[in-house]
Amino acid sequence: MTIKYTTSTGHELIISTISPDYVLAMRKGVEFPEPPTYEFEVLGGTKETAPHTETTTKSEEDQLLWNDYKLRRNRIYTELEVKKARTVFRKCVDVVMPEDDAWAEAQKEDGIEVPEDPKERKLHYIRTECVGTETDVYAVVRAAEQMSQFSLEDYQHALELFRDQMAGDAD
Repeated sequence: MTIKYTTSTGHELIISTISPDYVLAMRKGVEFPEPPTYEFEVLGGTKETAPHTETTTKSEEDQLLWNDYKLRRNRIYTELEVKKARTVFRKCVDVVMPEDDAWAEAQKEDGIEVPEDPKERKLHYIRTECVGTETDVYAVVRAAEQMSQFSLEDYQHALELFRDQMAGDAD
Protein backbone atom coordinates (compact mmCIF):
# COMPACT_ATOMS: atom_id res chain seq x y z
CA MET A 1 0.00 0.00 0.00
CA THR A 2 1.29 3.46 -0.90
CA ILE A 3 0.05 7.03 -0.80
CA LYS A 4 1.23 10.16 -2.53
CA TYR A 5 2.21 13.22 -0.54
CA THR A 6 3.04 16.59 -2.07
CA THR A 7 5.66 18.36 0.02
CA SER A 8 5.81 22.07 0.74
CA THR A 9 8.34 22.37 -2.10
CA GLY A 10 5.89 20.84 -4.59
CA HIS A 11 7.55 17.44 -4.95
CA GLU A 12 5.38 14.34 -4.97
CA LEU A 13 6.64 11.58 -2.69
CA ILE A 14 5.36 8.03 -2.78
CA ILE A 15 5.15 6.69 0.76
CA SER A 16 4.83 3.05 1.72
CA THR A 17 4.14 1.63 5.15
CA ILE A 18 6.71 0.74 7.77
CA SER A 19 6.10 -2.29 9.92
CA PRO A 20 5.19 -1.46 13.53
CA ASP A 21 7.47 -4.32 14.54
CA TYR A 22 10.36 -2.66 12.72
CA VAL A 23 9.80 0.55 14.69
CA LEU A 24 9.55 -1.40 17.95
CA ALA A 25 12.77 -3.25 17.12
CA MET A 26 14.52 0.11 16.60
CA ARG A 27 13.41 1.18 20.08
CA LYS A 28 14.51 -2.04 21.79
CA GLY A 29 18.16 -1.12 22.07
CA VAL A 30 17.41 2.30 23.54
CA GLU A 31 17.64 2.77 27.29
CA PHE A 32 15.26 5.33 28.67
CA PRO A 33 16.29 7.01 31.92
CA GLU A 34 14.44 6.18 35.10
CA PRO A 35 12.73 9.11 36.79
CA PRO A 36 14.12 10.23 40.12
CA THR A 37 12.29 8.88 43.16
CA TYR A 38 11.16 10.18 46.53
CA GLU A 39 10.20 8.55 49.79
CA PHE A 40 6.93 9.10 51.58
CA GLU A 41 5.34 7.72 54.71
CA VAL A 42 2.19 5.66 54.51
CA LEU A 43 -0.29 4.81 57.23
CA GLY A 44 1.50 2.98 60.02
CA GLY A 45 4.82 4.77 59.53
CA THR A 46 6.13 2.56 56.73
CA LYS A 47 8.16 4.35 54.07
CA GLU A 48 7.60 3.73 50.38
CA THR A 49 9.36 4.97 47.28
CA ALA A 50 7.68 6.32 44.16
CA PRO A 51 8.87 8.02 40.99
CA HIS A 52 8.66 11.78 40.90
CA THR A 53 6.18 13.51 38.65
CA GLU A 54 5.89 17.12 37.61
CA THR A 55 3.92 17.86 40.79
CA THR A 56 5.86 15.90 43.43
CA THR A 57 9.11 17.86 43.49
CA LYS A 58 9.20 19.81 46.74
CA SER A 59 12.83 20.81 47.19
CA GLU A 60 15.23 22.60 44.87
CA GLU A 61 17.32 19.41 44.72
CA ASP A 62 14.28 17.36 43.68
CA GLN A 63 13.46 19.93 41.00
CA LEU A 64 17.03 19.79 39.66
CA LEU A 65 16.88 15.99 39.52
CA TRP A 66 13.51 16.15 37.77
CA ASN A 67 14.76 18.71 35.23
CA ASP A 68 17.83 16.58 34.51
CA TYR A 69 15.61 13.51 34.02
CA LYS A 70 13.32 15.39 31.59
CA LEU A 71 16.33 16.66 29.64
CA ARG A 72 17.80 13.14 29.30
CA ARG A 73 14.40 11.63 28.44
CA ASN A 74 13.68 14.29 25.81
CA ARG A 75 17.14 13.84 24.29
CA ILE A 76 16.46 10.09 23.88
CA TYR A 77 13.04 10.75 22.31
CA THR A 78 14.58 13.27 19.90
CA GLU A 79 17.35 10.84 18.92
CA LEU A 80 14.72 8.15 18.30
CA GLU A 81 12.60 10.45 16.15
CA VAL A 82 15.62 11.45 14.06
CA LYS A 83 16.58 7.79 13.65
CA LYS A 84 13.00 6.87 12.72
CA ALA A 85 12.77 9.70 10.19
CA ARG A 86 16.01 8.61 8.50
CA THR A 87 14.75 5.01 8.39
CA VAL A 88 11.37 6.00 6.94
CA PHE A 89 12.97 8.22 4.30
CA ARG A 90 15.42 5.43 3.41
CA LYS A 91 12.97 2.49 3.44
CA CYS A 92 9.53 3.92 2.73
CA VAL A 93 9.84 6.98 0.48
CA ASP A 94 10.28 7.05 -3.26
CA VAL A 95 10.34 9.89 -5.73
CA VAL A 96 10.88 10.26 -9.44
CA MET A 97 14.41 11.59 -9.74
CA PRO A 98 15.11 14.40 -12.24
CA GLU A 99 16.48 13.25 -15.57
CA ASP A 100 19.42 15.64 -15.35
CA ASP A 101 21.86 16.42 -12.56
CA ALA A 102 21.22 20.17 -12.41
CA TRP A 103 20.10 19.91 -8.79
CA ALA A 104 23.32 18.08 -7.82
CA GLU A 105 25.51 20.54 -9.70
CA ALA A 106 23.79 23.47 -7.93
CA GLN A 107 24.36 21.83 -4.55
CA LYS A 108 28.03 21.19 -5.37
CA GLU A 109 28.41 24.86 -6.31
CA ASP A 110 27.06 25.68 -2.84
CA GLY A 111 29.69 23.44 -1.25
CA ILE A 112 27.32 20.57 -0.49
CA GLU A 113 28.66 17.07 -0.88
CA VAL A 114 26.29 14.99 -3.02
CA PRO A 115 26.64 11.22 -2.57
CA GLU A 116 27.59 9.10 -5.59
CA ASP A 117 25.96 5.87 -4.30
CA PRO A 118 22.51 5.75 -6.00
CA LYS A 119 20.57 4.89 -2.82
CA GLU A 120 22.31 7.56 -0.73
CA ARG A 121 21.97 10.06 -3.60
CA LYS A 122 18.22 9.49 -3.77
CA LEU A 123 17.89 9.85 0.00
CA HIS A 124 19.97 13.03 -0.15
CA TYR A 125 17.76 14.38 -2.96
CA ILE A 126 14.57 13.68 -1.00
CA ARG A 127 15.90 15.25 2.20
CA THR A 128 17.52 18.32 0.65
CA GLU A 129 15.39 19.08 -2.41
CA CYS A 130 11.93 17.60 -1.74
CA VAL A 131 11.39 18.15 1.98
CA GLY A 132 11.04 21.82 2.82
CA THR A 133 9.65 21.91 6.35
CA GLU A 134 9.48 19.96 9.59
CA THR A 135 5.78 19.53 8.79
CA ASP A 136 6.81 17.52 5.72
CA VAL A 137 9.06 15.30 7.84
CA TYR A 138 6.31 14.79 10.41
CA ALA A 139 3.65 14.05 7.77
CA VAL A 140 5.85 11.54 5.90
CA VAL A 141 6.93 9.64 9.03
CA ARG A 142 3.40 9.54 10.42
CA ALA A 143 2.01 8.44 7.05
CA ALA A 144 4.40 5.48 6.91
CA GLU A 145 3.44 4.49 10.46
CA GLN A 146 -0.29 5.09 10.20
CA MET A 147 -0.85 3.17 6.98
CA SER A 148 -0.31 -0.04 8.90
CA GLN A 149 -3.21 0.91 11.19
CA PHE A 150 -5.81 2.46 8.87
CA SER A 151 -7.30 1.81 5.46
CA LEU A 152 -5.79 3.84 2.64
CA GLU A 153 -9.03 5.80 2.17
CA ASP A 154 -9.23 6.72 5.86
CA TYR A 155 -5.62 7.80 5.93
CA GLN A 156 -5.83 9.82 2.70
CA HIS A 157 -8.84 11.65 4.17
CA ALA A 158 -6.96 12.36 7.42
CA LEU A 159 -3.93 13.59 5.46
CA GLU A 160 -6.15 16.02 3.51
CA LEU A 161 -7.63 17.31 6.78
CA PHE A 162 -4.12 17.71 8.21
CA ARG A 163 -2.99 19.70 5.15
CA ASP A 164 -6.16 21.86 5.30
CA GLN A 165 -5.56 22.58 9.00
CA MET A 166 -1.90 23.48 8.41
CA ALA A 167 -2.87 25.79 5.55
CA GLY A 168 -5.44 27.42 7.86
CA ASP A 169 -2.78 28.08 10.51
CA ALA A 170 -0.82 30.30 8.15
CA ASP A 171 -3.61 32.90 7.95
